[in-house]
Amino acid sequence: MLVIKMFLKKIKINNYTLILCFLALITGLFKEIAVVFILILVHEFGHFITMKKYKWNVKQIDIYPFGGITKLDDKIDKPLKEELIITLMGPVFQEILFLIIYLLY
Repeated sequence: MLVIKMFLKKIKINNYTLILCFLALITGLFKEIAVVFILILVHEFGHFITMKKYKWNVKQIDIYPFGGITKLDDKIDKPLKEELIITLMGPVFQEILFLIIYLLY
């Protein structure tokens, strides 16, 4: 739970994302935008949890309408193996979410 709290404290939602959520709410498409938003959060959480495992300092996670950006305090001069694993963990977490939903549905 501590990692999830740390993750949620680092999130900054872009104003365009909020506008898109508002427009989706008034047009009846909120469920679709919520699914996209959850996918973005799960994807970024995959990167975040792996960065924490390798002790990278995450400054902020920006959430945009169709993606996210993780900003770091450090320069990226880390081993290539760490960078590759961190890069891959976003899509891996999305696949895990897909499998969970698929098995429960």
